[in-house]
Amino acid sequence: MNEKIYVLILGSMCVETFVMLIIAVFNLIRTLFQKTKRAYGILEGILFIIEYVILQIFFELLDDYGVSVAVGFENSTIVLILLQAAVTAVVLIITQTVYRWERKTLSKAALKNGLDNLPEGLLFYWKGGMVKLVNTRMYTISHKLFGEGIYSGIEFWKKLVDLDMNILPQSPEEKNECLVRLDDGSVYSFKRDICIFEDHEIYEIIASDVSEAQLLNEKLKVKRIKADEIKQRLKILNSEIEKMTAEKEILDTKSKVHDDLGKTLIMSRRFLETGDEKLGADVIKQWKLNTILLRGEENDEKLFEYTSLAKDIQKLGLELKLEGELPKSKDMASVVASALRTCSTNARRHGEATELSCRIETYSRDKKWLKIEISNDGKMPGEDFSEGGGLTNLRNSVERIGGSMEIEIDERFRVILLLPNDNT
Repeated sequence: MNEKIYVLILGSMCVETFVMLIIAVFNLIRTLFQKTKRAYGILEGILFIIEYVILQIFFELLDDYGVSVAVGFENSTIVLILLQAAVTAVVLIITQTVYRWERKTLSKAALKNGLDNLPEGLLFYWKGGMVKLVNTRMYTISHKLFGEGIYSGIEFWKKLVDLDMNILPQSPEEKNECLVRLDDGSVYSFKRDICIFEDHEIYEIIASDVSEAQLLNEKLKVKRIKADEIKQRLKILNSEIEKMTAEKEILDTKSKVHDDLGKTLIMSRRFLETGDEKLGADVIKQWKLNTILLRGEENDEKLFEYTSLAKDIQKLGLELKLEGELPKSKDMASVVASALRTCSTNARRHGEATELSCRIETYSRDKKWLKIEISNDGKMPGEDFSEGGGLTNLRNSVERIGGSMEIEIDERFRVILLLPNDNT
């Protein structure tokens, strides 16, 4: 009975030794693969050899034991069992030590596993094109695009440039960004950069999924096209409205001019019959006003901005003195009319003026600039003078068509406009 117990003990020790041998082999492979401290690898190798020798000795002891063997272990057998216990303790301690090292240290295997789990594709290759590292996502993208893996970084980038959605006049060597659509409809953005690894240049390509952003961008382009079409239709409609409004104003102005001319003829006849000097002064003003209006009879469409302006200035109690030819283009006419209205209103309201003068002349030898000087005989503004809303708006209108505006205060208050001459 005792002999069976001893055999059972030796068999258990064999099994335990075999398990420790497997653990030692596993730890040795793990330390070599993870490239841990060299001391761990050497120790695991020594433990593996010891465990293997002990296991062989236990096998021989089991073969030698039989019913004829005296009951009890020899001293050498007890020492062997104690040695195995010590080796087991060391194997377990080393196993725990290697495990803790793996938890605290970022190994290459852990790094590769982390890169493979990234949502972006990564590719590193040397200057000659040899691949250094490629993660799973980039490998999958390459298979979807070209049906094969990545064997040369340079060739892979050239293929991406050929599929680029953003067509730019650049060679693959100069281009560092690509936008590629896959067969499944997804869109990837590829960016190439140069990094320094171990004092050598290495190329890095990052692939990011921009499908949602590209979809939003395409929807925005469609909306922008529709908005441009609506804008174009509104522009045409606005042009038609302006044309119809201008024609109506011209027609109304013509009717008014001819009515005023009839009244002026009646006043002239009455003056000739009565010789009233006061009536004569009014007749002269009326004839001056009609003369200004009649100058635009041949260019009604271009000068309709001025047709009612002279009448409005007269209603303010100002006498308008005009020197030079008024500009004929629509934009210029609008700005000059706005300037005369603003200056006449300010002259009457703030300066209590009775006369408004407007002198128009070409500014340069090539007649590409028109100088318009508007002044009045009213009171001068104080030292705290600053541009108000009317003059500020006028300045903005002048600068919008490429001109400039200055204000001079000496004997008279002057507003000087320098405008591009459209009459040339």
